[in-house]
Amino acid sequence: VLAINWPFTQDAMTKALEEVSGRPVLIRTFSNSYFPPGCTAEGVRFLSHKHPEAAPVITVEKLTIKGSFTGLFSSPKRLSGVYVVGVHIIVPPETHEGSDNRVALNTGSGGKSLAISKITVDGMVLEFTREDRNQKPYVLNIERLGLTDVGSATPISYGATLTNTEPPGVIRAEGKFGPWNPNNV
Repeated sequence: VLAINWPFTQDAMTKALEEVSGRPVLIRTFSNSYFPPGCTAEGVRFLSHKHPEAAPVITVEKLTIKGSFTGLFSSPKRLSGVYVVGVHIIVPPETHEGSDNRVALNTGSGGKSLAISKITVDGMVLEFTREDRNQKPYVLNIERLGLTDVGSATPISYGATLTNTEPPGVIRAEGKFGPWNPNNV
């Protein structure tokens, strides 16, 4: 049964990322592993619906997902870890309702059907563009972000180290938030 419905294929990962982001997704290279069960995707690009040829809204250098055989049969399914390297997210200025600029954080049912023990992100850049394109974007560099118990309908624990540009400084934060409600961000 598991061999026929192997969840760590490039098609399955592309579909899952598209559901979570609400965007078309392209993966440059992909490999999966059976021991431990999981996969690695490199060159992941989240595209604009209206202009897929334009610069991606989100890019990820490398995404590694690790599971376990017991986690694949649990309910909800559980991944032991997700490791993400080199994320760049362009956050456009707020515009009118119905615009293609918004990035959904979760449009699918992932939180009900999937739990992730730990997510680690190394090297994330959030670039907040401005209405006036001549103004420099506000950039937030997140050196490391750790999230635990994601999607388990409980508060998510986090720890982050980031560099702020306005005013300049290093911020270290930890705590809990949630549980995540995609209907009321």
